[in-house]
Amino acid sequence: MKAAIVGEVAAIEGVSWCAISSIEGFIHEVEGAPAVFLEGIGSLIPSILNTASILLSNIELGNPKIVTLNGVDGTLVVATINDSYSIVCKTEKGANLGMVRKQIEIASENLLPLL
Repeated sequence: MKAAIVGEVAAIEGVSWCAISSIEGFIHEVEGAPAVFLEGIGSLIPSILNTASILLSNIELGNPKIVTLNGVDGTLVVATINDSYSIVCKTEKGANLGMVRKQIEIASENLLPLL
């Protein structure tokens, strides 16, 4: 079931890959890229979420639900599932980020009872 949910996000036009990441930085249920390719990303996810939490707490906005990092060649979208897991995907340049963010939010809600 988890793999199917991740696969739905990875199948969105403009999404290169999607995965579940643990708070320890381990990658689970990858679709679209080999897990070994994503080890570096997995180790960054906890830092990305921690940094976003610190920045948002400074301006009293609470914890982040979705963090989007825009780069020259694409975007990394990270959504918190629970205290232990997040879902992350990488999009290509020009992808419909509104649709990707909405679908990753839905995926997070669907994964919550499974994790």
